[in-house]
Amino acid sequence: MSYTRRYSETVSGSKTIHINYPASEHGGSTSETVTIEIPVNIQIHVETSPFDRSVSHCQRNVDVLTGAVVATGSANVVAIRAGAGRVSDSVIGGFFRLISSELSQQIAEYRAKCDALVLKLRDLKSACLGKMTQMEGDFYRIASHYTELFRDLDNELARRIHAMDAAAFELCRTAAEQTERAISSALSTIPTVLGAEDGKSRAAILTTMIRGRAGVLLEKARLFLAGDRELSRSLHEILSGNGGAAPKDRFLPVIYFLADGSSGFDERLITGSRLRAPAIQTSLLQSFRATSLAWVPLDKQTRSSVEMFLANQVAVTTNGQDPTQARIAAYIVRFWQAQPPLVIRRSQSIEEE
Repeated sequence: MSYTRRYSETVSGSKTIHINYPASEHGGSTSETVTIEIPVNIQIHVETSPFDRSVSHCQRNVDVLTGAVVATGSANVVAIRAGAGRVSDSVIGGFFRLISSELSQQIAEYRAKCDALVLKLRDLKSACLGKMTQMEGDFYRIASHYTELFRDLDNELARRIHAMDAAAFELCRTAAEQTERAISSALSTIPTVLGAEDGKSRAAILTTMIRGRAGVLLEKARLFLAGDRELSRSLHEILSGNGGAAPKDRFLPVIYFLADGSSGFDERLITGSRLRAPAIQTSLLQSFRATSLAWVPLDKQTRSSVEMFLANQVAVTTNGQDPTQARIAAYIVRFWQAQPPLVIRRSQSIEEE
């Protein structure tokens, strides 16, 4: 854009000059000081229209270049995206074609092997069926041979037994005929006579059975009364303290169990009905927690007894045919061998005191 600038200044100065004048009455030279002040006005007009026109033209060119760059970038992005899509489609298609080719080759290879194996299996099946037919024929032939042999042996054994105990077999046959005569005979008097005899025989047999069972019942009653009397006597001795003597210490069974698990100590106390009061339970737990008691390993004899009992229990409760139960039994034995239980005993210092 054109513009105008105006500047106003004053130029001043002084200078001493020498003046010579011709010779005369008063001729000679003199010096004078001259002071000068000149006003200066300057006006500058700057014409910028050509520059403005060139700047506008350059801006239009820059805008056109910017649009071209943006369009080129967009076209480049589109081209890159299209190229990436073509590359990915080519890679994926090639991969699937490769996999399909590999699978087709493997299928063809395995189909050939499968056909060969099927033919071989058919041959083996035919051979097995032939062997089975041959073995069935051999079995039936051998079975018929041995069946005939054992039948002959049975007949010969029956003949020899009958020959050795001919009298007993004859008595059995005669008794059977007499028994069957009461039913099979057509005479009217024979069933009446044999009926009375049979009734007497049955009554005698029944009486004998009743007497035997009564004897067994009396023997069981005797044993029960003797056991009850022995129990009463033992209880009387326990309660009376052996007839007025000083009472002895009596003990009741108590099971104390302490296990160290992942979540802490598991403490259990198992007692009878007489020791289930809360105060007694607390007292027993405090007794087991005393510092004078120590956990010590089992002695060899007790450990051997427990191992024998554990082995018998594992053998009884687990079935060897079931792999799960066999694995459980193996883990039980492994846990026992890894960490056998400890028992509570008084410490050595307490025992020495």
